[in-house]
Amino acid sequence: MDTSPRRSRTTPLLWLYAIAAAALLTIGVRAGTALVGSVFPGFLVLDNGILASVYARDWTGPRAGLPFNGGVVVSIDGQPFPGGRALVDAVAAREPGVEIEWVVSHAGELQSWRVPTMRFTWRHQTQTFGLYLFVAATLLAIGGLALALRPDSTTARSLAATLGSVGGLLALAVDHMSTHGWTEAYHVFEALAPASILHLALVFPRERVAPPLRRRLVGALAALLVAGTLAETWIFYDRPHLAWSWDAAVYLLMAALGVAMIASFADSFARGRDPMERTRAALVFTGGLVGFLLPAAALFAFFLLDVEVPTTWWTPFLAVFALFLLYAIVRHDLLEAERVVRLGVGYALATVGVLVVYASGLALLSRFVWPGAERSPVASFVLVLGVAISFEPLRQRVQRGIDRVFYRSRVDVAGALEAASADLSTLETEPAIGAYLEALLDRELGCEWVAAHFGAEPEVERAPLAVRPVVFRGERLGAIACGPKRSGAPYSAAELDLVGGLASQAGLAVHHVRTLHALRAAQESLIRTERLAAVGQFAGAVAHGIRNPLAGIRAAAQVAHLRATRGEFAIESLANVVSESDRLDQRIRSLLDFSRPFEIRRRPVDLGALLEAVRTTLQASAAHPVAIELRTRPIAIDADPAYLEEALLELGHNAIRAMPDGGTLHIELDVEPGAAVVRFRDSGGGVPEGIRARVFELFFTTRREGSGIGLATVKKIVELHGGSVHLESSGARGSVFRIELPIGSSP
Repeated sequence: MDTSPRRSRTTPLLWLYAIAAAALLTIGVRAGTALVGSVFPGFLVLDNGILASVYARDWTGPRAGLPFNGGVVVSIDGQPFPGGRALVDAVAAREPGVEIEWVVSHAGELQSWRVPTMRFTWRHQTQTFGLYLFVAATLLAIGGLALALRPDSTTARSLAATLGSVGGLLALAVDHMSTHGWTEAYHVFEALAPASILHLALVFPRERVAPPLRRRLVGALAALLVAGTLAETWIFYDRPHLAWSWDAAVYLLMAALGVAMIASFADSFARGRDPMERTRAALVFTGGLVGFLLPAAALFAFFLLDVEVPTTWWTPFLAVFALFLLYAIVRHDLLEAERVVRLGVGYALATVGVLVVYASGLALLSRFVWPGAERSPVASFVLVLGVAISFEPLRQRVQRGIDRVFYRSRVDVAGALEAASADLSTLETEPAIGAYLEALLDRELGCEWVAAHFGAEPEVERAPLAVRPVVFRGERLGAIACGPKRSGAPYSAAELDLVGGLASQAGLAVHHVRTLHALRAAQESLIRTERLAAVGQFAGAVAHGIRNPLAGIRAAAQVAHLRATRGEFAIESLANVVSESDRLDQRIRSLLDFSRPFEIRRRPVDLGALLEAVRTTLQASAAHPVAIELRTRPIAIDADPAYLEEALLELGHNAIRAMPDGGTLHIELDVEPGAAVVRFRDSGGGVPEGIRARVFELFFTTRREGSGIGLATVKKIVELHGGSVHLESSGARGSVFRIELPIGSSP
């Protein structure tokens, strides 16, 4: 698939994100360092007089007991509050420790406090603004990484939007509490953050609603937030208490959406079908519990229960959540960009190694071998040539080292696939192929268990972490399933490629094995046909050689029988000569009939009607009382009715002969997928266990008067119709012979 158009659209987006992130961090750093070294009131105030809940416990404002949960500065030393910017400049002109009288409106009452000023040091900056900027930089960086790795992924873009909006909000919050230069931009990011969190909860770690509904939900929330932000901007300076209430509502909404997002991670972990998705969801869910649940609880306690919790206590946990995301991206391929990460890190480290080798080689050459080599183009060319030759081997070694560190694997995919290709070509059975693949994957990947099954899905007790179908030309032949690795490390893309490559090779090997077995079966059938042809030639020769003498024997016996006048013994003996001659003639005739090639002429036949005719014939020709019960239905097949009726009659006569004292013969017609099934079920004494496998062999019989050709003829006729016949069961209560005939067009 050509993805260049998509890249052309997303590359500007990545650049825009990078420029915006750099600008936001620049604003935050400048604002966060502007107060360092200057005198400040001992607490932070927004531009409209709201007391900011960002402080350290040793600051004079918190120690004095100022209300940071909605308090608004009204006057300073009897003068009206001049605004945040003017206040910073006015207090900076005073000395540390000078008490200032503050009148603060809180909960509808005016209260007065005297708070000494303080000098804002680097320690104070680290405790507050530095912490905010660290978390903002972490969130912005991980959002940019997600966008760089998978710019075409909805999940990656949503993750970048969420981390970018929250990170930008924290960076602008530093300015919002100190230099007050980007207040309106802070309000814009305050509106963007909840909408982006909602979008992320709907698409991460998997899409939960259809895109049209998702757009409507996010669009409605964004419209509400934009309207509220415009209203807040309008009343920000005139009605600060109402503006603070809007801020509280937005932050509570973000906390609620964050809790909902954690719940979505838990749902994906509990009900996800893909084991890899469940692993990623579990990791992000753990990170959410550690890094987001405490901030959400703190926000609820601060805004709803009036519990003063400084934001500096819970803000670092947002960085913990972001670091969990980073770990999941790099270690567990959260955005399915593991190949990009591995190759990028590998090339970066190899490049650094090459530069070090080049610089050190040039320095050593200049010092010990060739003074002034650093200025010689020849020396530089030779070193560059050596570096170019050695770069790829070095990169491969570095890549293997990365795989060992991140995935605890030394698998050589190309080498393993090459060896497997040669080995699989020598295996002749599907169980042997499965055993070979299981041993190979266990050796190469160190899996706790491996299952290679053909003809059905892998039957495993535990959910696999890697499953690849075994397919040949679109036909699914089976699957390979791998459990967790004994090392506990995740599967890398290279290891999954190995499993997929082996599955492809297994598909080819299984197809070859099945083709080989089919060829062998065809060869055996051809050999049987040739043997039967030889038997036919032999039978013809035998018939030609002995039928005429038999005719003479019979004629002489008849004459002797007519002329015999003495004693019954002579008459009986001559009668036996005639009888045996007839029997010998019948056997030779049966042998000739069996060896003669059958010419099958197919046409549509109602198998149910044919069985009705067979029952009628059997009932009329039965030599002793036998009840014949028929269960049938109309089923159309392509067959030669004459030959097929001959085979069915032979099976019926065989069943009747198995019940010399009478009994019941059940003839049943059923339909199974792709085949019509006919069963002849008698109530005789059954076939002895030792000879059941030989009942269809030519010339094999247990009856003195039998020829051993009848069931062999049945087998020949059924197989010429593309079907099969076998002894399904046999015991003291009788035997069941089963015929399967294909339904549909003839082969």
